[in-house]
Amino acid sequence: MSALQIYANVEKLIQLWKLKSDLAKGRPFSASRDIYNSSLDTIFATTFGLDVEQSTINAMLNMVVDFQEEINAATSEDIDEPVEFPFAALPAAFHAIITLTDTLEASIKSPIPKWHHWLMLSLPEYRKVIQYKEGLITEEIDKGVKRFLAGDRTKRSAMDDILQRELSAAEKEKRAPKYKSRAIYDEVNLPAYHKQ
Repeated sequence: MSALQIYANVEKLIQLWKLKSDLAKGRPFSASRDIYNSSLDTIFATTFGLDVEQSTINAMLNMVVDFQEEINAATSEDIDEPVEFPFAALPAAFHAIITLTDTLEASIKSPIPKWHHWLMLSLPEYRKVIQYKEGLITEEIDKGVKRFLAGDRTKRSAMDDILQRELSAAEKEKRAPKYKSRAIYDEVNLPAYHKQ
């Protein structure tokens, strides 16, 4: 299930690098942020079935295409001078997950981690991010359930797998599926991710 998502994201990353390489004309360029964003894309794709066209790497590819002339004009004649490429802003969902992950890192470094984490998550800015993340998971659950009701039980992501396991358990126990249980939200929570 994940292999197709990973392959599509790596293919898009290679496309971006080919374009950057052509525009750089032998000059170096930084690839670390591209690798970071591609990893984020893969996490979202395998968790939610995010289409590669919605990925950060695709947004970057489109931005580089749109700014080709400006990049060429700003490129130095010095073959050793790195080419600076523009970066697309992270989508709100990616930003929310990274922000929440950063709270864990800050809490771990604190002398009172449990209290520090609780306090951070009590702040309005973090409450909004948590609300956004919960809404994102709800939206993806609704999409998966809608596909199931339409008869499509193809597993495209971890979310589909979780929902199908709940459906199977509900059928065995002769009860209505609890797609929006806290256990499902907790299982879907995206894995912690390292900082850039």
